[in-house]
Amino acid sequence: MSGLSKSDVVLLRKYLSNIEAHGDNMKYRRIRLENARFAPTWANAFARDLLNAAGWRTDKEDGYIVLPNEVQPDVMRLLLSEYPEYTSEPNPNTEVHKVADDQQTEKQALIAEQRQQYLDQKRRDLERKRRLKAEIEADRAQVATVQSRPSVQNRPTFGSNIARYSDIGVDLNRSSG
Repeated sequence: MSGLSKSDVVLLRKYLSNIEAHGDNMKYRRIRLENARFAPTWANAFARDLLNAAGWRTDKEDGYIVLPNEVQPDVMRLLLSEYPEYTSEPNPNTEVHKVADDQQTEKQALIAEQRQQYLDQKRRDLERKRRLKAEIEADRAQVATVQSRPSVQNRPTFGSNIARYSDIGVDLNRSSG
């Protein structure tokens, strides 16, 4: 079979997968004819014939092509199966995808390493917090058991409490005699 470009087949397969995924939802069973992505496909006479053969109708709504609910997408799947070389799925055996997979693996390894470093740092921080908390509790317990003594600075020295003669027993108003 010929007559469909790769972009036509990829687009029609996308519409088919949406119909299969969403069943009876009419949103996926109708395509606006002026749709920028669909218009070039609709302009292809071969594509129009294929869609008509698959059950799509233009007479249901003005400006739309519609696949009625009673029509199953099996015929469309069968017709598109004639284009296996036009797949929207990447071929995992190509060298480009192997390189991409290697890069993805390296990226995942880097992410795993960074995650492990983060978890190690978090574990060290938690251990440090536990150790500090234990030290604070031990200091509090020690402070509670220690008897406080008056400071050497606050102890009165000899004569520091004498401000007047009367403090030492001398009465200057009394005559000695």
